[in-house]
Amino acid sequence: MFGFIKRKFREAFIDPISNSIQEKQEQLAKTASEYAAPSAFYLLAAITGGAATVLILLSLSLYIGQLLGSYLYGLFIFTSFFILLFLFIWAMRSRIETAVKNTVFDLLKPSTAADIEIPVVEVEVLEESEVKLLEKR
Repeated sequence: MFGFIKRKFREAFIDPISNSIQEKQEQLAKTASEYAAPSAFYLLAAITGGAATVLILLSLSLYIGQLLGSYLYGLFIFTSFFILLFLFIWAMRSRIETAVKNTVFDLLKPSTAADIEIPVVEVEVLEESEVKLLEKR
């Protein structure tokens, strides 16, 4: 009798509240992940773009000042590497944003009972003679 009343009370009051809380947590996680994805991409692009810009300006000043000294070739290669890295990051923009969005959403979403795995423990059953033998030791 009390089990029936308790189950009906849980179905009527507690389950709707916990479901609405879980839905709001999922909505918050989705919103946060949508804001985090472009921010992470633009931060990464700004770092590589800024480094490429500094190296370009440094290369041009050395080029004008030294008229292609031998140490300048390494600087040109280093600059071209950062330019290619910036272009690669720009080309991978949608994949980077999707990966960040999915990762942030997975970190922030609430866990459900289906997400929780209970480990299975194997138990060895001992016979009575084995138990007595262990007790003697």
